[in-house]
Amino acid sequence: MFTGTLIQDQSDELMRQILEDYQLSFNLSSQEDSDKENLRKVQQSYAACMNEEAIKDEGIEPLAHLVKQLGAFFPPLKDDSILFGHHNMTAAERVSPAHLTKALSFLNKLEVNALFSMDVVVSSIFVN
Repeated sequence: MFTGTLIQDQSDELMRQILEDYQLSFNLSSQEDSDKENLRKVQQSYAACMNEEAIKDEGIEPLAHLVKQLGAFFPPLKDDSILFGHHNMTAAERVSPAHLTKALSFLNKLEVNALFSMDVVVSSIFVN
């Protein structure tokens, strides 16, 4: 196992502990009110994602709604023959750059990395 993997695992576990029980790791009285409020919001978001019962109760409707929204960026196929490969329709004929741009913008607003992603990281090259 790589050192980086061990560090990532430890970091993930610490983050889970912080999100599940803030008072285990920190003295609340020493924190700014805005920091407490921000952490509370993050904890609520985390708890909502981890609430499997609520997710099951919600069903697939929220996902179906997003898929329908994404599908609206692409023109419908004109006939069933295209679906079965009887027509040599190219991707360029099916989707214009404008459609793709709108779809990628929509996904980006949902924080979904499609085709590329950007991250800011500290590089050891520039650290003294």
